[in-house]
Amino acid sequence: MTDKTWIAAVTLGSSTDGEGKISLALYNKEGKTTHTISQPVIDGDSITTGKDTIINETAYDINGNESAVTDGNGNVTTYTYDDQNRVTGVSRKNGNETISNSISYDMGADGKTTTSVKDANGHVNKEVTNEAGLTESTTDLGDGEEQITTAYSYDTNGNKIRETYADGGYKTFDYDRKNRLIKTESYEAGEAGESIGEKTLKTVYSYDINDRLLESIDYQIDGAEETTVRYTEYQYDRRGQTTGYAELSQENAPTADEIKEHQIRYHYDSDGKLTKVTYPTTKNGVQALAYEYDQNGWLTKIKGEVQSADTSTEKTVRSYTYDSYGKVKEIKDYRDLLNSSDQAVKKAYTYDSLDRVKEMTYTDLETGKVMESYRYSYDKNSNITEKTEVNNYPKEDTDKVNETKAYTYDALGRLTKTVTTDHKNDDKTKTVTYTYDKAGNRTTEDDGTTQTAYTYNGLDQLQTATKEKGTAVDEVRQYSYDANGNQTDVKNTKTGQTESYTYDAENRLSKVSVTDKDGKTAVIQQNHYNGDGQRIQKVEGSKTTNYYYQDGVVSYTTDGENSQTSQNLIGTDGNILATQRYGSDHTDYLLYHKDIQGSTTSLVKEDGSADATYRYTDFGETTINGDNKAENEVCYTGGIYDHSTGLYYLNARYYNPEDGRFVTEDTYRGDTAKPETGHLYAYCANNPVNYVDPSGHKAKTVIYYNKKGKDFKKQAMHSPYYKNSQVTFKSVIKKAQFKKEWDKIPKGTSELYLYLHGGVSCLYFDGSDMNLKELLALKKKKIKKKIVLLSCKGGIGDKNSVAKIMAKKCQCVVYASSYPYGLSYRYDKKKKVYYPRYGGKRNYYNHENPLKKYKP
Repeated sequence: MTDKTWIAAVTLGSSTDGEGKISLALYNKEGKTTHTISQPVIDGDSITTGKDTIINETAYDINGNESAVTDGNGNVTTYTYDDQNRVTGVSRKNGNETISNSISYDMGADGKTTTSVKDANGHVNKEVTNEAGLTESTTDLGDGEEQITTAYSYDTNGNKIRETYADGGYKTFDYDRKNRLIKTESYEAGEAGESIGEKTLKTVYSYDINDRLLESIDYQIDGAEETTVRYTEYQYDRRGQTTGYAELSQENAPTADEIKEHQIRYHYDSDGKLTKVTYPTTKNGVQALAYEYDQNGWLTKIKGEVQSADTSTEKTVRSYTYDSYGKVKEIKDYRDLLNSSDQAVKKAYTYDSLDRVKEMTYTDLETGKVMESYRYSYDKNSNITEKTEVNNYPKEDTDKVNETKAYTYDALGRLTKTVTTDHKNDDKTKTVTYTYDKAGNRTTEDDGTTQTAYTYNGLDQLQTATKEKGTAVDEVRQYSYDANGNQTDVKNTKTGQTESYTYDAENRLSKVSVTDKDGKTAVIQQNHYNGDGQRIQKVEGSKTTNYYYQDGVVSYTTDGENSQTSQNLIGTDGNILATQRYGSDHTDYLLYHKDIQGSTTSLVKEDGSADATYRYTDFGETTINGDNKAENEVCYTGGIYDHSTGLYYLNARYYNPEDGRFVTEDTYRGDTAKPETGHLYAYCANNPVNYVDPSGHKAKTVIYYNKKGKDFKKQAMHSPYYKNSQVTFKSVIKKAQFKKEWDKIPKGTSELYLYLHGGVSCLYFDGSDMNLKELLALKKKKIKKKIVLLSCKGGIGDKNSVAKIMAKKCQCVVYASSYPYGLSYRYDKKKKVYYPRYGGKRNYYNHENPLKKYKP
């Protein structure tokens, strides 16, 4: 690079904040970003690179497609395209090995397109889409006759009306005249020669005159007997904001008083920010949370309404302080909230020059002692390379923690080695190594004492796990799967035991049983779900736990007698701050301490001691120390830990941390340009140290327009609304691509962000626009929280605006612009993000947020 190029880059958009941080962007003559440079070295009038400088480089072909991407660690991914600018190949180097995926497209005479993706092991998965871009089937092809196919049917409006699984089971969908989903029914596979199976599940939906969901009713069906298992009731204010949400487990339709008794109530300010949540509990303790914000809209305090006998008192649950750039500096959690003292734990953060957490400490303000601390170092791809953890909460000295873990990754970002240094045991070290095949299946794990070798079939299904100690085989586990790709049995040759897994008609884990070497079988867990796929009941022996949710997070639980046993206190971003456990004559209040992955590390009692502390292996195998009287289930990365099975319930699927894999296939098929996302069983692309999978797949999706010279890639990649590691990115150019990506938005998605070109009641794509009729024909989706529509005039058009159509389609609020002169962006140099603003020269410097809320 010449000095002139560097100077041009600074002029064109480098950013320097008050802490001396610099980032540069270099562009080619077409205006595409070729380099992003973080932390260059300034020496007088010259800019050079240093040991901390991070350079990401992108090369383009003559059509403006990305042909090579070099990450901060120097790893290169190359891409090839066909004459329609569709990706046909992705190649990456991993040491001396080249790992390549190929993609082909075949359009038949019937107008249907078959997209075939061959992975690095030579196995193929196929997707067939019709002329409207709707997926009609997906097929995974293994070795020989191994095959899993799921088929989809649609009505003339593009609504999915049937989903048929490989074993012959299926799910049907019914709609009313307004294309609103009103009923789903699930059927087991029929007997040989029969097209209709036994109906086992049903969910019915009803709406108000504004097309807002009012009620859903879930049924379990056994022959001619139909039993209601869960009512879910919704209430809204005139702005379409949810003001009441109630779940009731009972057979008869609930009365208004019963709904009120079980209702979570929400309150908002004039800007739509959540100001108060009232919980449906009559127990002593916190019954409501109130949220306070500063002039920047940053959350500063959470207060609780504490009920004790006949007295209600407002007390501070948590407070926040920030630096001048909006990063959290300190959090204070008040641990003795239910009593008269104001003792608190202070959580303090420090950050490195790239705003990554460098250190996090928990200090008990009563004693002044640091009870927990975490220090992190990173590589140039922001992978954690070293973590030092101290935990002084455990009662037993042998359980206290003072150790450093050093992590190594391959060129694909997969964890390959962890070296743990135990500082309280003469700095003794332990090394664990991992190897993988080209498709991302873990092939070996070696902890220095035990070596485990894994084998797979052509569908990436785990077949055997063989443990050796030295040269002797210690244990072999043998795995089996059903026709839908669900893991059904694990036989242990050492113990003679077989764990068996049974699934309902929608491929959700319904029963786990164990058969011992003498052939005796015991059921250890049974599960039931609502129509959204959330687990609402778990039965383990004589213990029943019923789950009730708040925005997808467990809010409270009841026992088999429907007596409330717990209440979680939840922040505005869905994080559990604390929990209350209810006894017959008392309420226990406990704080959650977590690391930066969101894994629970300690559950702290009112007196400042810990009820339990938690240790995890790299992939999440869990050890609990302490009394654990609270029987906490919220553990690794915030997932629900089922101690009886060793599995984690992650909303969409169950995860086995021992094998580092899910027990069922992912319904999200991945991005063809990112081969690591296409593995249907692997956890977090084998990088568990840096990524989390709280829903079984990422819960936030971003779709952005990527046409040469008119793209929104930099806005999408530098957004104020999310962290890039938390979302799935999808780029589109053609209308058909957008339809396809819309159809693939996975169930359980909480937030959808759309960076697109648009106008009144339409969206613009290369070659053709998506008109009103096509917008109305878009497939319905269940988005749990919100859509942010970043397109011009998205809110214009009354009931036919893009925003209103999407709000109805997805039954969530949509934020969009109704400004008649379009939408633009401003770059915030301090925060290094692009904020939307009003378009047009007159409003170029208008920093008011142009996005308004549109209700369903």
